[in-house]
Amino acid sequence: MAIHQQLGTPVVWCLDNLNVHLVGQLADFAAEHADWLRIVQLPAYAPELNPVGHAPPSE
Repeated sequence: MAIHQQLGTPVVWCLDNLNVHLVGQLADFAAEHADWLRIVQLPAYAPELNPVGHAPPSE
């Protein structure tokens, strides 16, 4: 919350699927602060989003 107060702008919070990120308290917090907090849930597995994983091996 300090970053929002300092910047006065919306905050984007990217979450992976770690079990502590999926608890109810976090959902309640996000809903309570929806006016300035944006949650982006990362996919569990998306190799197409990782260009390094598709790069040819370096020599």
